Amino acid sequence: MQLVRFQWVDKTDGSYFEFRIQRDDLTNDISLIITDFAETVSERESSKLLWHSQIEKLMHVIGSIF
Repeated sequence: MQLVRFQWVDKTDGSYFEFRIQRDDLTNDISLIITDFAETVSERESSKLLWHSQIEKLMHVIGSIF
């Protein structure tokens, strides 16, 4: 497993976001797991939309989807 974690310089609440790359031992599939913090339901939904669009762009750039 590989991971990178980022913390905002101006926040002191311990929040962070991280990207974790994990390989399934059984299927050999690779997963990108994103952990992010949100204080409200609307922030959580907004973050989900943001990450979904960013991952879709990433998949397009690496040739996973067309």
